[in-house]
Amino acid sequence: MLVPQTHPMSSPSHLSLKPTPCRPTGAEPLEVVRHFLQRCGPQALMRRYRLPAFDGAEGFLQVLASEVSMYLHLIMIIISSIMII
Repeated sequence: MLVPQTHPMSSPSHLSLKPTPCRPTGAEPLEVVRHFLQRCGPQALMRRYRLPAFDGAEGFLQVLASEVSMYLHLIMIIISSIMII
């Protein structure tokens, strides 16, 4: 039996991140994050971006801030080591 193949760019997380025209909605940022999580699902985001488990929109933002902070710290270490050489 043949099973239709789905394109990897059609996954829920990719569809949620597709560029769309900017439309001011007046929505609160946390409501936007909640909508985003409902649309693509926390499990898809955790798999796609290798994030640890989180609970709700606030948890997602905390995990995201932690990950960004880690990468910024790593970049600063690399830059400082280049400047020493």
